[in-house]
Amino acid sequence: MKTVMKYIILALFTSFSFLPSAKAQVLQEENMVMLMKASVLYETGRYDEAVRMYNRILKEDNSSINAYVMRGKAKYKLGAYKGTKMDLLEYIGQAGVTKEVIRLMINTEYRLNNLIAAKNYVSTAIELDPYDGELYHQSGMIALDDGRKNDACESFAIGSSLDHGKSSQMFKSQCYGYVVKSINTANSQPENLVKDDSQVASMEDNRDIFQDENNVPEVSFEESDPVDKTVIQEKVIDENLTILIDEGLGARSVEEKPNIFILSTEDGDVVIDVCVNADGKVVDATFNREESTLFRSSLTSLALRKTKEFIFIPSLRTEQCGKFVYKIKA
Repeated sequence: MKTVMKYIILALFTSFSFLPSAKAQVLQEENMVMLMKASVLYETGRYDEAVRMYNRILKEDNSSINAYVMRGKAKYKLGAYKGTKMDLLEYIGQAGVTKEVIRLMINTEYRLNNLIAAKNYVSTAIELDPYDGELYHQSGMIALDDGRKNDACESFAIGSSLDHGKSSQMFKSQCYGYVVKSINTANSQPENLVKDDSQVASMEDNRDIFQDENNVPEVSFEESDPVDKTVIQEKVIDENLTILIDEGLGARSVEEKPNIFILSTEDGDVVIDVCVNADGKVVDATFNREESTLFRSSLTSLALRKTKEFIFIPSLRTEQCGKFVYKIKA
């Protein structure tokens, strides 16, 4: 009898000893499912719902470090820049810096008007990868806001030489008549950097032009006509919603627009910064908190999602940016 009791107790002890690991496995599986759902919400522009899902994930398991980055990206889209910064710092504290994180941190600090911090981050990023045109565009925008126009034009010129569309546009609109001094990205080039041969050749081909202080860099553009930023395109959706398309996109015709239905208890504007590629597809849409007057996450998320469904006529320009202003009436 005593022997039987020993086996029963041993069996119970063994069973209970597996419970924590079984529970941990179930929790891990549930988190994986929630991460997949959150990813789908983010990719479909449901940023407010994505944030709530990532909140649940991190509440259950705050070691899911990738969730911090994804929640930060969703918050950034909604204009919650302080929250974005907190999430990115949490990720950096646990996992270190990645290219995606540092790029988002640059934009976040810039949006928070922390120009010194943004400048430091972009300088570090350029040292890590001096052949990334987007980084030079970010550097140029920071310098422009900081009142350093020569530095801005130099950055835009390098970005243009790397075939970065936004840099080309900014150089053309901001730097007419400016002389860009000697440009050299090789000094900070890390030895183990993996470079694209065509990009390296492009930099080498353009370097002689930049060395000559008597010439403005001959940056190539796909189009010859400047973008008319004074044109405003108006799309009346219904009596409660009108969309203004301007700041460089107003003159570009819309080929397809989505069905949009917005209800609000307040009048106001939701402003979205938009970039469109040569095929006419919206490749980037970000909430502009500074120019908006309505800040409900449900409205913001809906405006972002619907903006991405617009299709413009094709263009020779590789990328063209502007603004959507959702003028909402209660």
